[in-house]
Amino acid sequence: MPDSFIPVMEKTGLIDELTAQVFDQSLEWFSQSFPQSKLMMSLNLSAKSLVDIHLADHLAILCQHFRSRRNALCWNLTETSAMVDPILSLDLMTRNPHEGLSPFD
Repeated sequence: MPDSFIPVMEKTGLIDELTAQVFDQSLEWFSQSFPQSKLMMSLNLSAKSLVDIHLADHLAILCQHFRSRRNALCWNLTETSAMVDPILSLDLMTRNPHEGLSPFD
C-alpha cells in the first residue's frame, strides 16, 4: 500500500526519483495503450516534489516525448506531507515550462 512506503520515500529524499520513474513508465504505458482514447489517467504528486523547479519541465518533456494528451492527465497531490510553501507550490503547478507545454493543462 502506498501509505506504507510513500512517507519513507519522502523522509529519505527518494520521492523525486520514485516520482520520475512512475511518471516515465505510466506515460509510456498510457500513450501506447490508449493513444486515441478519451480516457484520463491520474498521477499522484507528493507535496514535497512541488519544490522541484524542474518538475513541470520534466513532465512537459515526457508528455511531448510520449505524445500524451495533456488534458488526459489528472495531477493529484498526496496527503502524506503538508505543503511547506503553498504559494511556491501553486506557482509550480500552474507555470508554463520552457517547452511551452504545461503538463497541468
